[in-house]
Amino acid sequence: MAADLVRGHTAAVLVDTAATARLLVVGRRTRWLPLGTHLGPVAHAAIHHVHCPVEVVPHG
Repeated sequence: MAADLVRGHTAAVLVDTAATARLLVVGRRTRWLPLGTHLGPVAHAAIHHVHCPVEVVPHG
């Protein structure tokens, strides 16, 4: 497996890179707000724009 460095906006790069993925797993911090939990822009973009199943895993 090789690693690549890709520059750009995280959400846009992730959506483009996941075009051939069979599953995308993204993490999210647990932040409690008065109206409930909050998804960040990367997880939000993944859920709405990636064409494969997306798993959002809370951490920390």
